Amino acid sequence: MIGSWIRFVRERHPIVYSVVWKVGTRVRMQLSVAELLRELRSAEVSLPALVTGWFAARFGSGRLTLSEFCIYNLHRLKALSSRDRRAFVGDRGTAVLIEILVDDYSKILNVDKVMCDHVARAAGVPVPEIYALYAPRPRPGAFRNLTNADELRDFLTGWQRFPIYCKPACGDVAGIVPIGSGSHNFQIEGWADDHAVINGDRSVSIAELATRLTEPTGFGFLLMEALRSHDDIAEVAGDSVSGVRIHVLRMRSGPVIFRPVWKITRQGAVVDNFQHGRSGNLLASVDVRTGRVERVVGGTGRHQVVNPPHPDTGRELTGFQLPHWQALTQVVLDGSELFPGFLCQGWDLAICQDGPVLIEVNWFGNPDISQLSYGRGFLEGQALDLLRERNLEPLLRGRYARARRNSNARFGRRKAHWPY
Repeated sequence: MIGSWIRFVRERHPIVYSVVWKVGTRVRMQLSVAELLRELRSAEVSLPALVTGWFAARFGSGRLTLSEFCIYNLHRLKALSSRDRRAFVGDRGTAVLIEILVDDYSKILNVDKVMCDHVARAAGVPVPEIYALYAPRPRPGAFRNLTNADELRDFLTGWQRFPIYCKPACGDVAGIVPIGSGSHNFQIEGWADDHAVINGDRSVSIAELATRLTEPTGFGFLLMEALRSHDDIAEVAGDSVSGVRIHVLRMRSGPVIFRPVWKITRQGAVVDNFQHGRSGNLLASVDVRTGRVERVVGGTGRHQVVNPPHPDTGRELTGFQLPHWQALTQVVLDGSELFPGFLCQGWDLAICQDGPVLIEVNWFGNPDISQLSYGRGFLEGQALDLLRERNLEPLLRGRYARARRNSNARFGRRKAHWPY
């Protein structure tokens, strides 16, 4: 009964559904009251020092909630100064950064995964093959268009190249579209007796599969090549794809790679998302010059562990050399010019046997995994230099989405950052 009402609201009132979904997501990203109290009791600093440190982070540019302050272990890390704590960015601070670093005119290149694929593929960036698009209306491209359950059945009946990786063709539009963050991704492992096997062993009918491939925006679902990690990575971290997140800063002197993160998956994981430790996946900081793993973390807050072995393979991860590193960094540096409206790009790539393959380019890329991996706030070093050289730092103090002329001549959030 509840599931029927959810489907009804999602299909008939997608805006209402998206708002409710976003509120629920933000609530889940915060600690429960009981867990927050346990975190505070475990703090290794006095209560006055804790409150003073949190106030500095809460009313600074990062706008951290108390939950976020504890998630990043800022109530426990005595070595961090007040200035260090203010460099951490929370969910509210991320919203401000998106407003001032991303052109509205360019956002469609992140929202529409089909368009992003066309741009990257035409420029020679390695991308996975798209087999088909399941959507209400056909779109041009070197893939098969599927518009209903019958066409989906015909496609799967004659298909031989399993598994098929499925993900929404629409990105997460700053919380307006409730299908982002990999939560709706899954794999079709095989097809037999008019049923599909998904995510390892679950058998579903064609009607149920078609429902799962239906989303509220009309962008549809991509049915695409299932990537496999490089053999060296699979040996230490398992067969599931452990992608790399690279922030590329568009400095005036040229693109700069900022704090790459290796997103290490557990066995059987469909996505490499960390989800504040709930997924069981791990994160690792990576030396930007060599591609060597420096620091590995799992979990958050008092549950965080540093430099654990891989929970499935038992292999040590610190010191591991990511293969094809120079090729990967060259792909993102060369490709950054394809997205001039994204000043702080978040590239997600898989390292496969033959080299790096682009998964997607985010218009920003949440700084949380960077902050957890490195144990440092995002608003420092080269990231802060980017804001200062473009006269964007004063905007950090204002409310996001405020439509007024700002000190850098950017009118609210409508002006472009394009250099030409």
